[in-house]
Amino acid sequence: MLLSLRKILYRHLVCFIIGYSFFIILVLTWFTLDYCLKPKVLWDSYGIIYVLENNSNETIKDIKIKFQGGEYTLDFIPAISKKYFIVNYFGESKMKVSFVDVSNHQHEDEIEEYIEPGYKGTFEFFIDKNFKLTWKNNTEPFPVISF
Repeated sequence: MLLSLRKILYRHLVCFIIGYSFFIILVLTWFTLDYCLKPKVLWDSYGIIYVLENNSNETIKDIKIKFQGGEYTLDFIPAISKKYFIVNYFGESKMKVSFVDVSNHQHEDEIEEYIEPGYKGTFEFFIDKNFKLTWKNNTEPFPVISF
């Protein structure tokens, strides 16, 4: 009698563990799918990836990228190097980029490109040997998927 009671309790315990494990897997799968099927939310949490490439033979300093809702600053970028960063926008915006060269001459350019929240991709800035700024916009609105 005691042996059969142990077997019954053991079977119930095994069934409970299997059932609970299945429930945990089901809940985790649901949360994972729910999160992954909302790519706009996922991308918005990261923003646009920016690349600032200094192709001059000198270090540039006091780099500022101004946009609606804030500004991104870097102390310096060494000669022939790149910096990567992410900016999260709070509204539609154009940008102004400024930096100081080795002779303490201030350079400032207004970027004639339009960026807003929900865009994905990269935006690259290039500073050439004469400290001229050019850019390449590889961004586009992120497609919204609704179910």
